[in-house]
Amino acid sequence: LDGTSISPNPATDLLTVHPPVNTAVSGVELLDLAGRKVMDLRSDDGGASYVAGVEGLPTGTYLVHVTVGAEQRLFRSVVVSAQ
Repeated sequence: LDGTSISPNPATDLLTVHPPVNTAVSGVELLDLAGRKVMDLRSDDGGASYVAGVEGLPTGTYLVHVTVGAEQRLFRSVVVSAQ
């Protein structure tokens, strides 16, 4: 999944994942460091980007899990809750 970007990092309210153009993403999840799913990211633009509101999450490091067919990739993202 080369070309995938995550912004901003650190995030305070919204986290956005941009997969490469013309990539058929089947799911994007935010996981805690123990690998437990915290939330699914949603796409309102046909898969060009996936967004999650992270303002209520505890400050810490989370993993973004992107699935494209059988290929899965984890990205490290620091998420800071809004105070």
